[in-house]
Amino acid sequence: MKGFKKPAGGPKKGRGAPAPSEKDSVREEAQKLAREKGVPIVHAYRILKGQATLNDVLKAMMRKERFEQLIHRDGIDRELAGQVASGNLPKQRAMTLTRMRTLRGPKLHVDAITAAAADPNPVAIAVFGGGWLVGRVKNARLYDFDFLIDGAGAPMTFYKHDVKALCAASELEAAKGCASMDEGVAGQGLKGTEDRAARVRPEDEWMLRLVEDERVVRFTMRDGEAYVGQLRSFGRWDGELVLPGGECVSVFFHALHPLSATLGLKE
Repeated sequence: MKGFKKPAGGPKKGRGAPAPSEKDSVREEAQKLAREKGVPIVHAYRILKGQATLNDVLKAMMRKERFEQLIHRDGIDRELAGQVASGNLPKQRAMTLTRMRTLRGPKLHVDAITAAAADPNPVAIAVFGGGWLVGRVKNARLYDFDFLIDGAGAPMTFYKHDVKALCAASELEAAKGCASMDEGVAGQGLKGTEDRAARVRPEDEWMLRLVEDERVVRFTMRDGEAYVGQLRSFGRWDGELVLPGGECVSVFFHALHPLSATLGLKE
């Protein structure tokens, strides 16, 4: 028929199916790798592109599986579970820290003085050689803090290792009432110390048992003063005692006499 032309690109005699594209080949190879090695397809692509090795991917999958088991089966805190799965923290220690975090309001590394700096309410601090002082923590640093005593014109700086205990100002009388003096320890003439080698700290597992058993315990300070109450929680630097009337007092581990760690917390 005049003027008729065959469409361009039409089927040509003898031509077979089109060859697979490079993209199709990579996809097929990735799918095969994913099936044979049991890895997600996204990681199979990463392996083929040289962004990771099969060994790296399998190790990461094992870490993730262990991470999920530590959280859901063992009840370990998510942040700590990540450290255990990466091999940076023993599982037993992570379980202990998780139990401590459950009990503790502030983070474990936050001491009672630092926590008080964020609270506008007045507190009372027991100082070696200085008795109880009432005021407000104005600024807390790693080793010392500024404390504005009620009625004073300017804050004073104290070293944290010179503080034995802390409580809300409204609960000061209850804190005094739970205190007693061990004359034998007092006769040793010990005060606060910055020497870490001279300090003692009860073991975490031991204190957890005391908390779980709801034990009434006695913390004896280096100068012989002792505070009695039920241990409710503890962190890295201090423990919280609940007094008979429901009041609370925090005692600092750096102020403890060795009696409190080597002979046990007496009932």
